[in-house]
Amino acid sequence: MKEFTFLFEAKKKGAIGISEPFSRTVEAEDLEKANLKLYDEFDHIHKLQFWNGVEYFPVSYLYLDKKEGRKQNEFV
Repeated sequence: MKEFTFLFEAKKKGAIGISEPFSRTVEAEDLEKANLKLYDEFDHIHKLQFWNGVEYFPVSYLYLDKKEGRKQNEFV
């Protein structure tokens, strides 16, 4: 299991109102499973970034790489 630290905007489950910024660290086998674990606590997650050890990196770029068959970054 790896630790993934995310920075994102979302609403807590069941909350009514606008999204707020959050930061969470999740343990999971890979980035996709870590991303899905965030939905246990939050709804409407957007502007999702994860900490790669140096800076926050937009998760959407990693999914694009995977979809288009490009090699993903080493830290994932």
